[in-house]
Amino acid sequence: MAIQRKQVSYPRLLWRLGALWVLFPLLFAVSFGGVGLYTFQQAQLLDRYGIDGIATIEDKYTRTGRDSDGRTTVTYYLSYTFRPEGGSPLSDTESVQRSFYNQVRAGDEVPIRYVSHRPEVNEIEPGANRLIGWIFGGVGLIAAIVTVGLAWWMWKRKLSVLRAATKGEVRQARVTGMRQTNVQKNNRQMYVLQWVDASGQEGESRMYTHDALSDYPAGSVIVVYVDPKTGRGWWEEDF
Repeated sequence: MAIQRKQVSYPRLLWRLGALWVLFPLLFAVSFGGVGLYTFQQAQLLDRYGIDGIATIEDKYTRTGRDSDGRTTVTYYLSYTFRPEGGSPLSDTESVQRSFYNQVRAGDEVPIRYVSHRPEVNEIEPGANRLIGWIFGGVGLIAAIVTVGLAWWMWKRKLSVLRAATKGEVRQARVTGMRQTNVQKNNRQMYVLQWVDASGQEGESRMYTHDALSDYPAGSVIVVYVDPKTGRGWWEEDF
C-alpha cells in the first residue's frame, strides 16, 4: 500500500527550518536604505534649488539612549525658526553633530539653506543630509549584502528538504536510536533521531529535545522523504 504524502505548509516549513531569519537583515536593508535614499534626495534638492538665509536658534537639547550593545548614546538637537523668501516663518528641529551643537546658543543666528519651492527641506548644519544619507545608505547596503548572502546560504542548505517535501520518494523507516548532539538551545540538550529506511539507507532527523523524541524509541516505524537529487532522507516530522 502506497504511503500517503503529507500535506506540507511551506510557510510553516520555512519557519521551522529557520529560513525566515533572512527577513531581519532585509528589514534593516529596506528601512536604513530608505532613509539613506530619502536624505540623499534632500541633499540633491538643496544642491539644485538651495537658497541661503538666516535662522534663529530657539532651543537646544539632547536625548540619551542605548545602542544594541547597551552603550549610552547622546543625540543633539537644535530647534530653529527662519523666514523663507516671500513666505511665513517656519520652525524646524534638526539633529546635529556635537561640535556644531556646542558652537551655538539659544538666540544665535546661523546660516540656513533651504529649497526654494519646498522650504521644509532645509539644513542648518552644512552637508548634514548628505552625511546622514551616506551613513544610512551604507548600513542599508551592508544589510542588503548580508541578506543576499544569508538567503543564498540558507537556500543551498534548505533546498534538499524542500525537494524531498515536494518531489521526494516516501518510504517507511525503522528507528535505530537517538544521538545526543553537542548543541544546547535554551539550556536544553538537543538530540537527533536515527533510522534505517526500507531501502537500507541510514538517516538522521533535525535536532529536537529529548522529550520531543521520547515517543519514537528504537524499533518504531516512521515515514521519511528522500531528496531525489542527493538521496538524503528527511523525517516526516521535520516538515
